Amino acid sequence: MLFIFSFLLVPFTANAAITGDLNCTTYNGTSFVYTPAAVACSNLISDAACEVLYADPDTTAGYPSAGTDAERPLACYTTASATPASIVQDMKTAALETCPKTCGLCCQTDAYSCPNVAYPRLDCNTITTAQCNSIIWRSIIATDCPSACGFCNEGGCVDAVVDCATDISICTTVGMQDFVNTYCQRTCGRCPSSTTASSSTTASSSSTCTSYNADSSSHCANWAANGYCTNTFYTSAQRKAYFPFTNAVISGDLNCTSYNGTAFVYTPAAVACSNVISDASCQVLYAAPDTLYPAAGNDAERALACYTTATATPAAVVSDMKTAALASCAKTCGLCCQTDDYSCANVAFPRLNCATITAAQCNSVTWRTIIAADCPSACGFCNSGGCVDAVTNCANDISICRTVGMESFVSTYCQKTCGLCPSTTAGSSVTTTASSGSCTSYIADSSTSCTAWAANGFCTNTFYTSAQRRSRYVQIMEKSV
Repeated sequence: MLFIFSFLLVPFTANAAITGDLNCTTYNGTSFVYTPAAVACSNLISDAACEVLYADPDTTAGYPSAGTDAERPLACYTTASATPASIVQDMKTAALETCPKTCGLCCQTDAYSCPNVAYPRLDCNTITTAQCNSIIWRSIIATDCPSACGFCNEGGCVDAVVDCATDISICTTVGMQDFVNTYCQRTCGRCPSSTTASSSTTASSSSTCTSYNADSSSHCANWAANGYCTNTFYTSAQRKAYFPFTNAVISGDLNCTSYNGTAFVYTPAAVACSNVISDASCQVLYAAPDTLYPAAGNDAERALACYTTATATPAAVVSDMKTAALASCAKTCGLCCQTDDYSCANVAFPRLNCATITAAQCNSVTWRTIIAADCPSACGFCNSGGCVDAVTNCANDISICRTVGMESFVSTYCQKTCGLCPSTTAGSSVTTTASSGSCTSYIADSSTSCTAWAANGFCTNTFYTSAQRRSRYVQIMEKSV
């Protein structure tokens, strides 16, 4: 027994197929394998798009699936190019935002990462996908074991059948009330103590492009799909005159670009935002096809993965690829102008030319408040409601909002941070950083391994008990002695 434990309980060596990150795995007596919850969710973009961003490291083993030990793509959790590799949280953040199923990380998404009740009526660890979809089991699971089926955000109430939302008219149909009260509580707003009505989503119609001269009309569909027809930097005359897909260095997607008389180049708004994850992580996910990345005024080719699944240009825009890029690496991809902070309408008659606003003006005490009111999309002020701090560092010390003698200053320069915007009583918000997890339950003779294992998810993975953590470490140490 000593040999079995000491040999198999070193998952970060060459003996283990799953390395680096043990979250969403369990030990089956022989190796670490993925739990059903590791792949129970759906990717937020298409599986095909995820397989471009996260290439399978072993085509014979395939991608993570329940009960297997297939290696995760390295980009799911690290910037390294080979194992052993340390976890880079930014890489995991990007994977969880777009492709948690492909990466075998579903159990760490919001829908799956919540505590189950202390004394559930069934064993939460043995729940199957079939039970998650079963009319018999769903309501019980939602109450007792929400993390097993991705019900963490449902407040303990789900539809007993999975297709109620296909036709929400049944919620108000005479003769269907007993049915929906029993089986469609979530969709029809019949959850206990809930009056929330069901919501419906409508899809906007796709844009079309009809302003080209007849001799180029065959290109219209491709151009519309690639953003040229809806990009406000181009006039109708420009659309008629230029054909960038045959001559431009920037190809495929012309959003966040402008024609300077010679070539299409990136606008300041293309790179005005910050990446959600680190620049280094983004450069791993979106390697530059040339040595240059997009920058204001240049025409560097975007990384293909920023907007397409293709491996060469010309390439059609794939919406899922852009969605992933915008979620984590908008600046690296030169797509800042399409993020929520930058994609809003400016006022009809602004006091300045919104198209010529510079980064320096965005940070200027003189210009910021005017820009926020008239040209919010130029500086990423779309979600600021027309009110920003006139200076950029008010939030460094929010105590100034209440300091005697600073009232006049904050009323003029720190309106957003101090909740002094016109017609608002909202106070400033403070963000607190959660402390990192630590691991303190190991026996002393193995404590030197604690930091590395904690960083790789073993200490916080609820599939392993404290007893397992203690026994495995001591066995390793005894074996080495």
